[in-house]
Amino acid sequence: MKPLQDALTRALHASMPENFTSPEVDTVLQALRPLVHDIRELIGGKCEVVLHDFRDPSASVIEIAGNLTDRGIGAPVNEINSWLISHGQDVQQKSDTFIRTPRGRTFKNSTTLFRCKDGRAFGAFCVNIDVTDMLEVARAIADMAGVKDSMPEQAGLNDDISYVIQTVLTTEEAKSGKALNFATRDDRIEIFRALEEHGVFQLKRAVPRIAEHFGISRATVYSYLKTLSERARD
Repeated sequence: MKPLQDALTRALHASMPENFTSPEVDTVLQALRPLVHDIRELIGGKCEVVLHDFRDPSASVIEIAGNLTDRGIGAPVNEINSWLISHGQDVQQKSDTFIRTPRGRTFKNSTTLFRCKDGRAFGAFCVNIDVTDMLEVARAIADMAGVKDSMPEQAGLNDDISYVIQTVLTTEEAKSGKALNFATRDDRIEIFRALEEHGVFQLKRAVPRIAEHFGISRATVYSYLKTLSERARD
């Protein structure tokens, strides 16, 4: 899906709107509506293509083809896309990531953000493909071929919270000019400070999801947050 994403980005760059209120925003989004159905028809039944208009987060889905996520036209923006909207130029494109759903299905996802010249994202073109069955077949073939170790059970699977965390850390590293790692307590406190400042803890079930991402307990997450709160009062 990377070539498609690159093509969409190049097409938008040629007529990038000045801001959210520019008439070009409507022109770009209207031009993309037919493409939603064309891509879904091309890929097939286990695909969902969604076009978002972030100018109205309460009803951001303006075109959709396929049904993997039980959404329809007029559905609100989800928590991750809401976070994307608020972070403007800090957010990079998502290409060919894997997301495991609460129902245990695995989606391959590609999201192209459309921005105004001021850096704000006014829309997104998202393609989700259910690859659960394909992965099972691939694992079975790898097992029969005796190369099971080359396909670990969780290979390449990421939750969107991981993408958000990595985006925040990359942004902070670019600003500070130093790498952040989880080796020392000071660095860990700095990481949690960045996550808190960027509003990551406001996402649904943030604490258990962040704890799982870093391989620590919820109690440890709360202890870092407590330390941040105490330092803020000093």
